[in-house]
Amino acid sequence: MRNKRYIWIFLGLLCNLIIFGHSMMNASTSSTESNFIVDFLSKVLGVINIHIDKGTLSFLVRKTAHFSIFAISATIWFQMYKTLKMKPFTYFSIIHGLITAITDETIQGFSVGRSKELRDVIIDVYGVFVGCLAILLIDYRRGEDTH
Repeated sequence: MRNKRYIWIFLGLLCNLIIFGHSMMNASTSSTESNFIVDFLSKVLGVINIHIDKGTLSFLVRKTAHFSIFAISATIWFQMYKTLKMKPFTYFSIIHGLITAITDETIQGFSVGRSKELRDVIIDVYGVFVGCLAILLIDYRRGEDTH
């Protein structure tokens, strides 16, 4: 059980480093990274005759990335808080996610060519809620204590 604690802490810190690392990217580097995904998706969607404006697809890719990484982060931190028996797990995870989202956007505001967006904090927190809800549902199905 003790090793699990360290694994969850390591994964949580790694997830936060990934989040903050992306926030520190300048606009050009961030665009290059997301455009790689956008170009790939454009080609895949084109094969099945679906065409989405590159700007719209870029927006969807970026916001989906925000949502997804925060959902993943929430599941990791939820498990860590559960392993440490820090109840209520959900509240700690949501507060942690909110603080991370605000910190993420604050860091991004200092990155060249980037800006802070309240919309992104909201998307991030929705990701946190979905991540926590997923763990709560899984734990409920297993009959585990979730509060």
